[in-house]
Amino acid sequence: MPPPRKKKRKTNRDESSRTSQDATPKCIFCGRVENDTSKYGELLTNDQEKITTHHYCLLLSSGVPQRGQDHQGFYGFLYPDVRKAASQAAETPCTICKKRGASIHCSIKTCEQLVHFPCGQENEFIFQFYKQFQSFCSKHRPVQKITKTPKENLSVCTICLEELTPAPAHEVIKSPCCKNTWLHRTCLQMQALNAGKYHLKCPVCQNLTHFQEELLRMGIYIPHRDASWELEANAYRELLQVHEQCDVDPCLCDSGRNYSETGSQWFLIRCNCCGSSGTHLACSALSTADCTWTCGDCSPILDKPNAEEELLNDAVMPSTSSVHEHPAVTSGGETSSRVRGFKMITTRRTRRTPLERANPKPAGGKKHH
Repeated sequence: MPPPRKKKRKTNRDESSRTSQDATPKCIFCGRVENDTSKYGELLTNDQEKITTHHYCLLLSSGVPQRGQDHQGFYGFLYPDVRKAASQAAETPCTICKKRGASIHCSIKTCEQLVHFPCGQENEFIFQFYKQFQSFCSKHRPVQKITKTPKENLSVCTICLEELTPAPAHEVIKSPCCKNTWLHRTCLQMQALNAGKYHLKCPVCQNLTHFQEELLRMGIYIPHRDASWELEANAYRELLQVHEQCDVDPCLCDSGRNYSETGSQWFLIRCNCCGSSGTHLACSALSTADCTWTCGDCSPILDKPNAEEELLNDAVMPSTSSVHEHPAVTSGGETSSRVRGFKMITTRRTRRTPLERANPKPAGGKKHH
């Protein structure tokens, strides 16, 4: 009778023998494991449902309805619907890589192009992330209409400042609101992901509406959210800091200049003008916290009268009794007056006749016949 076989124990070697490709979840549509937000969007994973997909693959795949709320499934795409659409595309070969699972077809009905999202992106497809989320192959994709071809052979991307060829191409987009503004597609996509719908503008003229409409038509994904710098935790914490120190010399508080106690004479208040200086109530002989206090830097500015009013008050103006009526303008000349240094200066300009202009007077002032 043969001896009983021993059970094989699990060892660390068995766990390490798994490849990293098996451990990393694959997209249920394209089958790739790359997690590049700028290219494929966010990699969405649900461990409980054991389903993973790229955000862009999900948005552009045919036959995936969005029947849920934003907090349900993957941004409203329910898990059963995603799994059903992926199973329907499992037997469809991609016209580019020939592998199965292609779920995106060209929106032109007569076109037979059917691809994975990464394959289409690598072959200059254009995917529109608005309205009907249409996809166009390299033959039927929208092209920008440039009324006048620039004379320069090279230009500079306004975002990265690297050279580019200013001509309609898949990797280059011209700003619709500026005459000579050209940008890389990759630079625009990164800018759109950071700025979001509410802050993405033309980097030159700051146009928002016309600029975003053209970018959406040319296949730039603009997330419907606030800018990334607005969503950071405590991004503007320094703006909420206030001055909390007594700057009066000498400070009478034994606990130090930074000590503040609500409801006592050691309560700190700030200057009602600049807010960058403070004092204890007792240090400035203030009775309650409702009192207003002005620091030593702002007091001279507030007490100083207006410069124009000061000049007008110091100016010596003639009294009404000494003001003479301006002489009437005669054929011999005219009178003009102006104010200089708050003193009335009157000058007399002689109006010459055409005959006098033709025969000017000699230097001595006498006429010679």
